[in-house]
Amino acid sequence: MKVGSQQFGYKKRLGTELGVFALKSIVSHYNNNITTVYACFLDASKAFDNVLHEKLCLKLCKRRIPMLVVKLFYVWCKTQRFRISWNGCESREFAIHKSVRQGGVLSPYLFNLYMNDLGVKLFASRIGCHIGNVATNNIWYADDLCLLAPSIYALQNMINICNHYVNQHNITFNASKTVCIEFNVQTRSSHRNNVLLGENKLSWVEQFDYLGYRITNNNKNRDGAEIEKRLRDLRIRANMLHSSFSKANECVKSRLFSTYFDQIYCLGLWIPVTKKLQDKQESLSTTFSEKYLENGVSLVYQESLLVGI
Repeated sequence: MKVGSQQFGYKKRLGTELGVFALKSIVSHYNNNITTVYACFLDASKAFDNVLHEKLCLKLCKRRIPMLVVKLFYVWCKTQRFRISWNGCESREFAIHKSVRQGGVLSPYLFNLYMNDLGVKLFASRIGCHIGNVATNNIWYADDLCLLAPSIYALQNMINICNHYVNQHNITFNASKTVCIEFNVQTRSSHRNNVLLGENKLSWVEQFDYLGYRITNNNKNRDGAEIEKRLRDLRIRANMLHSSFSKANECVKSRLFSTYFDQIYCLGLWIPVTKKLQDKQESLSTTFSEKYLENGVSLVYQESLLVGI
């Protein structure tokens, strides 16, 4: 069951890092052409739990899934019975009339299919960000949706499309957790009009953690907050290893080092790195090597942080 190219979740050779890269690339393209990008990060409340079985089966039929398979799936959904077990006591049996099960092998793929038509509608609207003739106005990772537009008016129209779709599909966007960011080419943000989700006014923020990556609206140092966060995490790891394993042999230390420090999330997306942040990294590397590691290993640590910088 193929879904649109806007979906990065649960696809082979795709992941959160590519989703973040797509967002940063679109914003950079527009900013390099002296155009502001307005983004809205929509938060769906318990999205997997609110999938309607009937609508999901209709979408499976439209994908020409064999009718026998669709009927089997529908009967399986409707005839399941559950109990809650707590402290040796069990509740009475009850049925669940909606949702795809959290943690189920098929659940992410079924949810992607359930929401795929929204991405198609956003592409077909021809509003929001485009690069050439390619629509780049929405990015998904499972139920995390990011809308991108070069104007607040276009952003509002896309939010209205999303709100209309989810109202028909029993999904609810949480207005208190849904936020907007203005990626301005200037150092100061321009005047922002109100953006509404239904009747609720959305908040404008200076930074947001998108797929675990902290993005700010600072045009000169877009990744500064993310790099600071990762360096703090590394410092915490280093102090933890020093306090707990400082007397361990070098083989154990090397293994722990490779476990905790070899992978730094989205390291290749750190652009640009300021002299101040590089100095902090070098200071952290020196302190860590003096307290915990031999010089040979600390050099590997230092090089691992400098990859992509």
